[in-house]
Amino acid sequence: MKKMNAIKYGLSKTFRTHQLFVVLVTLLIILIVTVYRVISMNNLSTELSGIDTSSASVKAIKFDEDAIERIRSLRDNNVSNPGVSIPNDRSNPFNE
Repeated sequence: MKKMNAIKYGLSKTFRTHQLFVVLVTLLIILIVTVYRVISMNNLSTELSGIDTSSASVKAIKFDEDAIERIRSLRDNNVSNPGVSIPNDRSNPFNE
């Protein structure tokens, strides 16, 4: 138990004295890994065989023509002026 406490104390003391170095090295490692991942993702092959096989499994969607006509009729019958209007003699308190 004393040996574990001594090790913890030693690591804690070392970290306190070299805290800036440890943080900078950690940030540098994170930056290097991020740059490496971006470069590796940028150099992906543009081979289309994988895309062709995955797009073959996608089914074509057929829309109900009756529903499309009902949506168009609702759009055409939409009221542009919903009937809410402010009286002309009303003053705007926010108008300067």
